[in-house]
Amino acid sequence: MKWHPRFPGAEGAHYLMPGVGSNQDVLVPLMVWWVILYALSHVARYQPAARTNVLDPVRSTLAAPIEAGLAWTREIMPTVILHELVRDR
Repeated sequence: MKWHPRFPGAEGAHYLMPGVGSNQDVLVPLMVWWVILYALSHVARYQPAARTNVLDPVRSTLAAPIEAGLAWTREIMPTVILHELVRDR
């Protein structure tokens, strides 16, 4: 794992970003978000009972962190997408 120096829009913040497989380069935040969305959609489609249980705030301790993460992402993703579109290649 490597430290990603700055998540666009999160001034002064650092995040530990995993390498994938034999490629130990840091994934860009947009790719990490795509992987998270893919995993969540897979759970929603193939494990509907588990999804319902996890998202129930009364029964699950994961509901609040998931909701907070998704709310934070709605704020930050436009900046992340813009950063990926205009960064030097």
